Amino acid sequence: MIGGTSEWLMDWYHPRAHREYYAKGMLTGPQEGQRKVVKGGSWDEKPPAQRVSNRFAKPVTGNPDLYGSNGIRCVYPAQ
Repeated sequence: MIGGTSEWLMDWYHPRAHREYYAKGMLTGPQEGQRKVVKGGSWDEKPPAQRVSNRFAKPVTGNPDLYGSNGIRCVYPAQ
């Protein structure tokens, strides 16, 4: 999980999402925004940022230099 790729999430970033959204049971965060949440640490991050709990944001642009080390996690609901 650490040092491979950062995980690109569908959630919009809000700096106080833990208090204003997640603590109130709204686990998807805000409905819109300027940047998306990125979790974890990729191979090109500095060592302090290579934590599973690392949470930061990147703008939605499509710039390959900005997203070269981000990935996604495929999820299938359990039945």
